Amino acid sequence: MPDLSDLLAATDMKVTGRKVKVSFPNGRSHRVSVSEKPDAWELRGVVLSADTVSEQYSDDDSDRLGLALRAWQRNGTARLCGFRLDSDGALVGEATVPKIGLTAEELTEMARAVARACDLLEAHLTGEDEE
Repeated sequence: MPDLSDLLAATDMKVTGRKVKVSFPNGRSHRVSVSEKPDAWELRGVVLSADTVSEQYSDDDSDRLGLALRAWQRNGTARLCGFRLDSDGALVGEATVPKIGLTAEELTEMARAVARACDLLEAHLTGEDEE
């Protein structure tokens, strides 16, 4: 795997291992994990951890369905990433970026876009800046 610090070298990004913390001008920030696949990069940001989902939406299926529907509605307007409840119960935003012709600048912009989308949804749902 290439060194992510070289690929994501922008001043608003701090790379630690396979994660990048993207800082925004408003003081908020969001972490995105980066996984390399043979033909693509997979970017994933946690909007709400599984623990937060359990605390705020209990284990009631109708509450979780409401959260899943909000994610689905957001997918209707999101252009660069999709939201879903993962197998652990966390609400995540994800994007797959093909490697063919991809520049470091484009990967940087995609990481920013995923972080921004996840942070915005987190702010709408909780008003907090946890992830």
